[in-house]
Amino acid sequence: MHASRMPLITLSSSDYTELVFASELVRWTTPPLARFLRIQLRRAKICHPHSLPSDVEAPGRIVSFLRTGASNRKGRTLVYPEEATSERTHLSVMTPLGVALLGLRPGDAVVYSCDDGAELRVAVLDVVCGSQKATSSQTQYPI
Repeated sequence: MHASRMPLITLSSSDYTELVFASELVRWTTPPLARFLRIQLRRAKICHPHSLPSDVEAPGRIVSFLRTGASNRKGRTLVYPEEATSERTHLSVMTPLGVALLGLRPGDAVVYSCDDGAELRVAVLDVVCGSQKATSSQTQYPI
């Protein structure tokens, strides 16, 4: 997908700083992930952490999404790798899918490459702040 057709992403300045550091840490171990993360960071709109809109996906927020070929929506909390304790409830920001979802809003969709090189499309259905009570976003529902 061409960058000009990719949706705008928004990140808080604190997440941006953390993710720049993380991209350098994985630069030599997983170059494709580091490259994808740097591309996303370059095109991000940066805002103060308290100004990040509540419907923007960020670490600590729950995102409901639908991937290419999937019949069920999934809900996961986007987290930094050290906080990822369960694949059923958490999605590390240091995965191709985690990077793809960063800074998106409901209705946005992007194409990203998996670890095996396959390209998938992911669409954001809903974003819930971690401090809000999450119900439907944490479970899978058929579309």
